Amino acid sequence: MKKRQILLLSFLLLAFHVQPAYGWMIYSADTHVDSSLLGNSFVDILYHDGILWLAGGKGLSASDDLGQTWVTYTADTAEFGLNSNNPSAMFGRPGQIWVAGSHFEAFQGVNYPFGDGFNMSTDGGGSWQ
Repeated sequence: MKKRQILLLSFLLLAFHVQPAYGWMIYSADTHVDSSLLGNSFVDILYHDGILWLAGGKGLSASDDLGQTWVTYTADTAEFGLNSNNPSAMFGRPGQIWVAGSHFEAFQGVNYPFGDGFNMSTDGGGSWQ
């Protein structure tokens, strides 16, 4: 009897304390009202200095209103100065955001990533060094 009570108590404790993980926001570049999201696949996500950053295979997307609107940063936009459209990692410290850039090169029929160095912004993405 004690074994059954312990099992029941354990089950009840787990049932009331374990909650499923539900996202409170769901976005898709295909259906999002603001089409400036660069894709649906991202290699890094960072919330830093009040800005939500998404790094993907086409550049960076940033939102200062938790995803209601997005600004995009790419190497094709000269005034932003990114060294690559393929960011591979991000890091934030007070007043700075660092983004590692990369590109792919084919070698014997296989694409390999190569590093392009770092991009750093001290003004929330307004300009990059």
